[in-house]
Amino acid sequence: MQLGMHEAADLHELSMAKTCTVAKCSMLVNMAQDEQLKSLIQRELNSSREAISEYQRFLTNSNYAQ
Repeated sequence: MQLGMHEAADLHELSMAKTCTVAKCSMLVNMAQDEQLKSLIQRELNSSREAISEYQRFLTNSNYAQ
């Protein structure tokens, strides 16, 4: 699959946003005292990590149209 530069930049931007989410959730999950809230944060943390991996795989397997 061939990506345009703007598409690659968009994926990079999404990846950076998810990286911020991972950092924030990593901190919050340890601070949360309510088990339901902690579970919700943990699910978001896991989901964001999976998304980052998926974005990286997609970018690695794509060709950039330059």
